[in-house]
Amino acid sequence: MATIALYAGKINQMPSLIGEVRKSVDNYSSELFSLKSKALNIRKTVCDLDDVIGMIQASTEIQEQKAESLEAFRRKTEEFAADAVRIDEDAAAVINQSKEDFYNKYNYLKPDAEKNFLEEWFDNAAEWCAEHWQEIAATAAIIVGAALAIAAVVATGGAALVPLLTSLLTAVGVSAGTAVTAATIISFTVAVIAVVSTVGSSALNIADTWGNFDNPVFNTLQSVLNWSSMISNGLYSVGSIYNGIKGIQNGALREYSKSWRKNPEFKSAVSGADKYPFSVQRDKSTFWAGLGKDGQYAAKDKAARFGRTTLESTIESQNIVTPVGDSAWDSASASYAMRSSGRVMTVMNKDVLGTIGPKGRVIGKTWLTIEKVLLNVNPHVTGIDGAMRTLTIRTLLSGGGSGWEAAVSYRSLAEN
Repeated sequence: MATIALYAGKINQMPSLIGEVRKSVDNYSSELFSLKSKALNIRKTVCDLDDVIGMIQASTEIQEQKAESLEAFRRKTEEFAADAVRIDEDAAAVINQSKEDFYNKYNYLKPDAEKNFLEEWFDNAAEWCAEHWQEIAATAAIIVGAALAIAAVVATGGAALVPLLTSLLTAVGVSAGTAVTAATIISFTVAVIAVVSTVGSSALNIADTWGNFDNPVFNTLQSVLNWSSMISNGLYSVGSIYNGIKGIQNGALREYSKSWRKNPEFKSAVSGADKYPFSVQRDKSTFWAGLGKDGQYAAKDKAARFGRTTLESTIESQNIVTPVGDSAWDSASASYAMRSSGRVMTVMNKDVLGTIGPKGRVIGKTWLTIEKVLLNVNPHVTGIDGAMRTLTIRTLLSGGGSGWEAAVSYRSLAEN
C-alpha cells in the first residue's frame, strides 16, 4: 500500500463515467434523428415543420460534436489516470525504501502498526526481560554455579578427597589399605551428595526466584538442600585445592576412580594391602616392569647402585612373608605404592607402554593397573623419575644403560 495515495482508483472511474455521458448523448442524438425522420413524413399541407426540422438538425449536429469532445476527453482522462498510477507507485516505492532505511537505523521509532510478527514478539520478549531482569540474573547465577560445581566432581571422577583423606587417616595411625578404602568411599559419597543436592537446591532456588513460594515444607526442603550442597561442595573444593598444592592431576584422579569402580583386581589389591605393612623410607622406592622373568634381580641390582630398594628387596630386608599368587603380589605392590614417599624411581622396558606381549599377556600389568594408579594419587610422592627405553637383563646386570642416570622427571604417568 502506497504511503502517499493519489486516489488513482477514483480517477480510473472517470473514463467509464465519461463514457456513460457520451452514451447518453449518443442516445439523445439518435432520438433526435428519429424525430427528424418522422417529422419529414408529415405533409406540409397538414403542418409546416421546416423550422422544427431545422432546429432538430442543428441540435443533432451539436450533440454529435459533444459526443466527439467527450470521447477525446475520455482518452485524455485515461492517459492521465495511467500517469497518476505510475507516478504514485514510483513515489510509494521510494518512500517505502526510505522508510525501511530509517527504521533499520532507528528501530525503536518504528510504530507498532508497521511491525511484523517476529518484531512484535521480539519487542514483547525484550519488554518481559526488562521487567524480570533480576529473576533472570539470579537464575543464570544459580545455573552457572551448579554447572561449575558438578563439573568439578565430574572432572575428578568423584575422587578429589581421596588424597587428602588418605593423608589425614594415615597421620592418625590408620593403615594404608584401610585409609585408602575409607577415603575412597567417603569421597564418592560426598561427590554423590554434592551432585544430587546441587541439582535439587538449584531447581528449588530457581522455582522460588520466580514463584516466591511461602510454603513450610518447600522452604524446609530448600534449606536442607542448600546447606547440603554448600557443605559437600565446600569439602570437595578443599580436596581439589589440596590436590593442586600436591600436584595431583585430575586425569590421575579419574583413572583412580575408574580403576576402583571397574577393576575388581585393583579394589582387591587395595583391600589386601594391610597384609604387607612395609616400612618404606623416603626417596628410596623403586618400581620395575617389563624386564622378563628374572627382571626383579636386575631391577634390585640397579636400585642398589642408587641406594634404593625394590618391592622384593624390601620384603627380604623386613622379613615379611613372600606373597604367593598374583593376587597376593598385587596387594603387596599396592601397599608398596601407597607407603612410598618423596621421589620414586622406575626401571622400565619401553614395551610396557605397548601393554600386549608376544603371548597376548599384558606387559607390566601390575605397574600399569595398580602401582602407577596409586602413585599418581599418593600425596606423599613428589615425583616419578625414569626413562622408558629398551634394555636387556644383560645390559642392566653389566651396569650398562647410562640413560638411567640422566632420568627424566615427571609428576604423572596417567596420560601415557
